[in-house]
Amino acid sequence: MKKLVFPVLLIMMTVGCGQADPDKPAGEPDPEVEYVFHDDFYYFHASDSNGKVYLTPCEDEYMIAFKADDAESVLNYIDANGYVHLQEHTGSISNTVTELPELWRNYMVAWIKGPKEILDLPEVFYSCKIYDRHKEPASKFYDPESKFEGKFFPDGGFSVVLDDEHQEDMLNKVIQYAEDFNAVLNYVTEYPKTVRFMCMPDSPYNPVEIANWFCEVAGFHAEPIYWNMYSGFD
Repeated sequence: MKKLVFPVLLIMMTVGCGQADPDKPAGEPDPEVEYVFHDDFYYFHASDSNGKVYLTPCEDEYMIAFKADDAESVLNYIDANGYVHLQEHTGSISNTVTELPELWRNYMVAWIKGPKEILDLPEVFYSCKIYDRHKEPASKFYDPESKFEGKFFPDGGFSVVLDDEHQEDMLNKVIQYAEDFNAVLNYVTEYPKTVRFMCMPDSPYNPVEIANWFCEVAGFHAEPIYWNMYSGFD
């Protein structure tokens, strides 16, 4: 996923480094806060490590998304070109709010290990990094011989929880911020009120980076969407 020029309004809110004021109402980014987008950890609010799960990007492991109709071509390319085929699954987006762009309908996701050239396949419409997941910065909690356990497999999107009493107002703000990131609305659940978005090919940041911005600048509870070994892996 290429880093593109970011919209001027959001740049004004988020350039540099820093964190949101915890006393400031959620959804009101402080234009004085300088911010650097990062993916060295994400916030997991049930975590026992100060609410953070630390991540290390894998240099040659990627999530790729493609249309289900192109699956045979993409998977044959993977098998024929020396890639380690970690796993794939059929997309399970259930939209209840708005029409999704054609890209995120009838799609599949695969996680692979190998040369970056696969990102140039015309059938691959979205990609981002796979991560090693750490309980603490210097402490891995997985078997390094396993190709799944302890990996963080992003699924192309992020979710934001609306726990403020003014939920409709918060929803409007979240949608506007997501549009600035070129992310599209997927669905809204009623309880707890959670909004899910999917990144587009021209989204300037990946789901981990965007979710962290929602936590640290906009003041929401947010997490990247990911697939884990308990979600149907072989």
